[in-house]
Amino acid sequence: MPSIPSPNWAIWRIRPTVAVWEAVALAANLEPTAVSYFERHPIRAQYWEHGPMAENLETLCRVVGADEDEPIRVVRYQMNPHCTEIDLPDFARWAKQAGWDPPAELCAILPEHDDVPAGGWPWGTEYETPLLRAAVVGIRQWWLTWEPGLNPPTNEDVADFLMKKCNLSQPEADAVAKVIRSDKAPKGRPKGS
Repeated sequence: MPSIPSPNWAIWRIRPTVAVWEAVALAANLEPTAVSYFERHPIRAQYWEHGPMAENLETLCRVVGADEDEPIRVVRYQMNPHCTEIDLPDFARWAKQAGWDPPAELCAILPEHDDVPAGGWPWGTEYETPLLRAAVVGIRQWWLTWEPGLNPPTNEDVADFLMKKCNLSQPEADAVAKVIRSDKAPKGRPKGS
């Protein structure tokens, strides 16, 4: 039986998103590329067709597919739910809370605060404000998944979300929504409104 290497955390910790099956492999402290969900190899059956990883895969698919207040942000749904792309820091947080006992390297992906970028601020940790943290929350919710050609969210929608999620005043939320709006988003009302 070949030995499966641990994940190359230098690469995985800077990836903002992963497929569901990759997340399960990372939580088991196995390099996803070494236990590929897709490879037709005898080792695949050992990991993905029965046992704890198969159970964890199905559990995670149910959590990601739940409609109520998703604890793990879905970046892109796929026809095969095992391939649905999810937010890696959200998964790391969920895995820890769900008692999966994820490796320390996966937990290290978590920012000290949910609203701080996983790699920290470019200028360090000495300076941050509630509006900077709100900007991160807004970007993660609205702009990381938006693609040109799709209707962008309105500044009003973003501001309403920030007021509720980050407890901002209307003027603060309006300012943050304006600042984080993608330069590629068209100006004015969305198509069809």
